[in-house]
Amino acid sequence: MAKKVINSINLKQKSNFPYLVLNVKDAQSFPLNPGFKVMHWHEDLQFVYVSSGKITFSILGKTNLVIHGGEGLFINKEVAHLIIPAPHSHYHSFIFPDYFLEFYFNSPAQTIVSSVLNNEDFNFYMFKSDA
Repeated sequence: MAKKVINSINLKQKSNFPYLVLNVKDAQSFPLNPGFKVMHWHEDLQFVYVSSGKITFSILGKTNLVIHGGEGLFINKEVAHLIIPAPHSHYHSFIFPDYFLEFYFNSPAQTIVSSVLNNEDFNFYMFKSDA
């Protein structure tokens, strides 16, 4: 049976400041989000920071990665993914539209950011702990 993948909508997308922060502790998300613990995708970018414990990150059809406390993750827009927290873990997800990273037209920074965000082969980047 194929896994169902849902389009998870940013709960703040229609607000004046569409920046959603999820606080996930002991496998409970606040606020509760439709994409929590299910395979989903969204039009927004996502940064994840694991404060303690560990999470398992999966992309549709790819190998699982374990991200530990002190490590983080960038997930590009429109990437089907799943995050499963281990017991007693704590992490934050920061979800926001790509225009939050826009610079002035043709700026070097805009060119670099656009080359990442518009690259269908760039699904995620893991920030490893130095320890």
